Amino acid sequence: MSILFRRKYLLLLVLVDLLLFLQVCRAQSGDTTATRQQALAQLEEFSLGEKLNRFKLKHYPETQGHITADLVIKGRKVETVFIVESTVEPMMFNNAFSNFLKDMDFDFKLPKGERQKIRYTFRFQAIKK
Repeated sequence: MSILFRRKYLLLLVLVDLLLFLQVCRAQSGDTTATRQQALAQLEEFSLGEKLNRFKLKHYPETQGHITADLVIKGRKVETVFIVESTVEPMMFNNAFSNFLKDMDFDFKLPKGERQKIRYTFRFQAIKK
């Protein structure tokens, strides 16, 4: 066998291996858009819900502004919260709100080892007692 034939054969094997690897990766990704839509709908319901209003009224009733946060969901829980942007006053509300979000449960469960990152903007208005 000539060296040129060996190189072409090796290149063909590498390309076939790469295509098989890409196909396996794509098959494992699952349907993330449906999960994302479910998570966004539940976050919308949560941001308009009574539980968040009670938390805000009890701790920070004068809070107003918005918080844009990246939430990483693992299983049914929020694993991490990263605040991307915040116009909320007082600033101490950001930490309390992040901890409050970590206690949130979702109606769906992600497969073992899978995580979903969601960006959501929460809007707050001052509550009059």
